[in-house]
Amino acid sequence: MPFINDTTIVVDKNGNVTTEITYHQLTQYVQLSSDKVQNFRIILFWTKYFDQDLMYQMKKSLNGDTENLLFRPKPCYYRYPNCLVTTNRDFIATAKVIIFHWRDFHYNDLPTRRNSNQLWTIYNLEAPPNTALLPDRDDLIFNLTATYRHDSDIYVPYGQLIARNHDFDLESNIDIRYKIKPVVWFVSNCHTQSHRENYVQKLSRMVQVDIYGKCGKFQCPHSHECYQKAAREYLFYLSFENSLCKDYVTEKLFNVLNYDIVPIVFGGANYSSILPAGSYIDATRMKPETLARLIMKIASNRKLYLSYFEWRKKYSLDSESDMNSNLYCQLCKRLEQNVINDKNTFQTSKEINHWYFDDACRNPDI
Repeated sequence: MPFINDTTIVVDKNGNVTTEITYHQLTQYVQLSSDKVQNFRIILFWTKYFDQDLMYQMKKSLNGDTENLLFRPKPCYYRYPNCLVTTNRDFIATAKVIIFHWRDFHYNDLPTRRNSNQLWTIYNLEAPPNTALLPDRDDLIFNLTATYRHDSDIYVPYGQLIARNHDFDLESNIDIRYKIKPVVWFVSNCHTQSHRENYVQKLSRMVQVDIYGKCGKFQCPHSHECYQKAAREYLFYLSFENSLCKDYVTEKLFNVLNYDIVPIVFGGANYSSILPAGSYIDATRMKPETLARLIMKIASNRKLYLSYFEWRKKYSLDSESDMNSNLYCQLCKRLEQNVINDKNTFQTSKEINHWYFDDACRNPDI
């Protein structure tokens, strides 16, 4: 029973947009009719998710009656067994929370009625340059925002580190014998707000940068095997964001943290609030010439290079929760504690647009 784990928006050189979605195993599902949910807290995902039904693949794999299908979100179903998520609109009257995915939101596709104790949540993981304005209507009201921004009501990061509960033998787990190439970059969007492509072009004049994907001459799908290959052969990975926006850090960083390769970051976030010191190189405010010299310095010093993995002794990447499950679990927690029921303030689309777009992004320095 697969369920959405990660979503990547890919824009080719002709401007064609495609959505790549990968799946992981769903934990638990239940079937209930809409008149038998009095003891459950229902979260209704009203819209599609990047133009796809969240539960389509799961329904397809069950090969049975899926009319009243709901699921307990992984990884918190043990803590909140009475919290269920569904896309079935028949549950609109009993749902405690309604989620609207920003990219798939349409004003002419709203519930016809709204319960006074129902919380409408606007959900978005895309940066402002890749997000359309919400309709400019005062009667379009949401209670909660759920985004990658730290100042959202529900903070939904693309990934996060957690403290280890056991010792980690760093020396026996990192092999750099075959790392003979300096820098690798996996990329599909070749024209971005951050102008990262211009930065890499300048960098590649001084240091070898092998580019995989639609913007380079090498090909490899975004998969575990590709990251393994990159970590085996390369010293550094470019985790460059397409937009320089507040708090915007995506899978471009978190995908590589489980691999033996040092990330070079470029984005609008405060990386020191996300990653341990000495675990990455921040190129955002650094000239390509300066970065090239630093790369060559670290590459020539084995002890210095290995120091960038010291963070693994204390932390590991949280692999149990994806973005959607993180959102559901936070909502379930609030419902369980009745915290969310005290949230009765509404935000109009004008207020949300102002909050999300104004001064959220900046132009690149280089």
